[in-house]
Amino acid sequence: MKKISARLAIVFSIIGLIITIVCNLTLAGQPNDPDVVLLTGIGTILACIPWGIATMMLHYRCWRAIPSDVARTSPGAAVGLLFIPFFNFYWVFVSYVGLAEDSAKALGVKTRARGLAITLGILTIVWGILGWGSLMSILIGIAYFIIWLLFTLRVVAGANELLDRQL
Repeated sequence: MKKISARLAIVFSIIGLIITIVCNLTLAGQPNDPDVVLLTGIGTILACIPWGIATMMLHYRCWRAIPSDVARTSPGAAVGLLFIPFFNFYWVFVSYVGLAEDSAKALGVKTRARGLAITLGILTIVWGILGWGSLMSILIGIAYFIIWLLFTLRVVAGANELLDRQL
């Protein structure tokens, strides 16, 4: 199998984060202007769509690298169930922590990124509940990106090592 690259997901994440920060700062400065609310909402959504697609594709590919006899769920379920409202607050832990634990189990090593996965799940829920438009959501978004990046780099390295072993 072809090596997994996180490059596209990282680029879209950086672009999405920057656009989201700009939109949140703009909205914080003019929260009562309906045009600003509309345009920042549209800008945030347009920034998050490619970001979400790229990160979910990467997440799927990393799950697919884990042998099926070790994986606790299928790659499709790991990603697809993240799109179910409210259930995703639970499933984000199953999907991300499971990815870290199952890839480590398949590699025969101690869990590589379990703590990062738990932190990522918590930040996902907090960022989702706080919503957009607050300065606090900017700080949480930056923290989320840093934790996501560290988690992603570790998990992609593990997935590529698993792919090398399958050859």
